[in-house]
Amino acid sequence: MRRASVAAAVTVLAGAVAAGCAQSVSGTALARPDPPTGCRDLDVVVGGLLPDRRDVEEAIVSGPSIPLCRWSTEPGAPDALSVTVQVQPIGVATVEELAETSPNVIDDPRSDALGVVALDTFAVAVVTPNHRIVVFDSRGRGVDLDVAYAVAEYLAS
Repeated sequence: MRRASVAAAVTVLAGAVAAGCAQSVSGTALARPDPPTGCRDLDVVVGGLLPDRRDVEEAIVSGPSIPLCRWSTEPGAPDALSVTVQVQPIGVATVEELAETSPNVIDDPRSDALGVVALDTFAVAVVTPNHRIVVFDSRGRGVDLDVAYAVAEYLAS
């Protein structure tokens, strides 16, 4: 990941959060300060990536504002993709540090484009200056990274 491009993108995103706006400046999307209010909000972004998993469930996993969204083929099916979005204002420096020092960085050009870092842990995590997005797919690796980037792009729009 190129440090300069991450710094520039994250600086723009952080400035937008401070200003409280969600507009576009010279074609660069600015960040939303808050996560979606629920799984139906995320389904607008994620649903198109999961055409065979149309059942959406929501549960609260950590405090009142962190929903766990689960897409499956039918209610309660073990074959599911789960997404959590947490507000986590860590700032530009921490995103840059993760990109430079974490052994789990996923090298993907979308990270530079969005000013984020993607990590491969027990699940896929995309960390922005303001959010942590975690995606776990019971089917294994595949669409999970695409879903994480789609949510990050949605939050930056």
